[in-house]
Amino acid sequence: MYKTTVLVFLVIIVALSATQSCSKDKTQTPGTLVCDSTKTYAYTTDVKPIFDAHCASIACHSSIVQASGINLSDYTNSKEFTQNSKVLCVMNHTCSPVMPQGAPKLSDSLIRVVECWAAKGFQN
Repeated sequence: MYKTTVLVFLVIIVALSATQSCSKDKTQTPGTLVCDSTKTYAYTTDVKPIFDAHCASIACHSSIVQASGINLSDYTNSKEFTQNSKVLCVMNHTCSPVMPQGAPKLSDSLIRVVECWAAKGFQN
């Protein structure tokens, strides 16, 4: 009975750790920002689609509805609010309120695109 219980426990632990390792983005260690040095991160091709799908088009941070005064619908405003506010912090769920509100956290790869766009100088 004891061996069976231990075996079941080990199987559960292995299954849970496999699930965790598969769900995490392994290309970046937490706390470090690794941007593809060969890639140019541009607002119109990389960042705007993310903001449109998860921030602006859901009527939270658009040009019409600016929750907390934040507009992420165009380049100028997106750059300003990413530079001068806690947009990345709330996207990473490291401060509150977490965003997108009422939806799951964006994938690490999507957040990394916005971080790299900022780190590489906010290209349009």
